[in-house]
Amino acid sequence: MKRIIPLLAFVVLVSCMGEMTGVISVKGNEPHTYTAFTTENGELYKVDGPLSKELREKYQGTRVKIKAKLIKKKEKPGFGPGVIEVSELVEVYKY
Repeated sequence: MKRIIPLLAFVVLVSCMGEMTGVISVKGNEPHTYTAFTTENGELYKVDGPLSKELREKYQGTRVKIKAKLIKKKEKPGFGPGVIEVSELVEVYKY
């Protein structure tokens, strides 16, 4: 029982990220490109989910605020980005 409570707390914290602000971009080389989100503190995430295509097509290079859930945490440097699932586009910032 003692092991289950910390594990459950960790899963809840990791699975809920909330709102994040950053820039949408496209990373990689064809045919292996992906929609990416770089936070204000420089963390890079691959964007997954139904809003990925819309973010890539309409908001590439734009600073946005999103609601997202962490799907996969970045393991180590050099092993690729973490993965988030964007559930809502909260705000689009104009330069």
